[in-house]
Amino acid sequence: MVQSLKNFKEFFKENVLEILWDQWVSIGVPGFQKNPVKYYIDPEALIMLSLAFARYDSRLFDEIINWLFKHGALINIQRINRIINKHDYAGLPILSSISDYLSRDYRFRKWKGLTRFKKDGGLENLFINLPEIFGGEDSKLDEVFKAHGYSRGILNINSQARDIPVLDSACLIFNLRYLFGINSRSEIMLYLLTHDQVHPTELSRSIYYSQKNIQDTLVEMSKSNQINVSVTKREKFYALDRTGWKNLFKLNPEITWIDFPNLFFILEKVWIELMTMTDENMNPLLIASRLKQTVKELKDVINRLGFGIYFLNHEQVFGEEYSDYFIDQFTDFLKRIKE
Repeated sequence: MVQSLKNFKEFFKENVLEILWDQWVSIGVPGFQKNPVKYYIDPEALIMLSLAFARYDSRLFDEIINWLFKHGALINIQRINRIINKHDYAGLPILSSISDYLSRDYRFRKWKGLTRFKKDGGLENLFINLPEIFGGEDSKLDEVFKAHGYSRGILNINSQARDIPVLDSACLIFNLRYLFGINSRSEIMLYLLTHDQVHPTELSRSIYYSQKNIQDTLVEMSKSNQINVSVTKREKFYALDRTGWKNLFKLNPEITWIDFPNLFFILEKVWIELMTMTDENMNPLLIASRLKQTVKELKDVINRLGFGIYFLNHEQVFGEEYSDYFIDQFTDFLKRIKE
């Protein structure tokens, strides 16, 4: 089982990196896309998961920064902050480093507020599984990352990132932000275009804005006569007449909406738990118990994401067998994400 878990760690990491590459390439990062993206890209969630996993792929890491230097103005900093407030992503010190780099350019001054997550402790190699770089006669460190506690070679900023293909359905949020701005209206429109109707409470929770913001904005938008309001038991539901809008944006019915901040947080939490199990002499029953506890905390959120029913008989699997059950379930889960 130890060897199986070790192999699964590598499988998990490589599959998450593949998911990240597919999504970044779909929005303009140069590279090869293995799987067509069948979900609406959530750029803020994509950044948050990439902070941890791109440390295993230096090329992806630097391509992301190059993309941000071209398109960083389209990132919703307010929404990143709300995602951070809800989900304890592990890569915040990395976000602080990248934000420091970006905010030194006048175009990205709004990123300055995200430089507040400097890590504690001494200098740490930025890229995992690569030779350590701590400076010396033959090597130079990037001073910005060094100031945040990370050692890496000097970052080379270039302009290889492509334009975002805003007419591709998966990139719809960027098209909406060009039209409506970097604000809640773009997120509201994306949700209304992909759901039959919505209650403001559900909407605010789904797109990571305050309920008051969403309530007030929906009231304003409904005055355009583009959004229909229905009342059920004193509760208001909002729906968009999507006929003309679907034609305008050439929506692809095979592209679906996913709560990526939740999904990506789950993937990071599982990865962190797997990485703590590094001792090959660790008791197999203890490993199985910890995996079961992880699933107990996450399974309800996983099942709400809509990829299918997972961990249905979670409580009926006991002992060391749970580790194999865990591996089978998450192997299927990762495959579903890429389908």
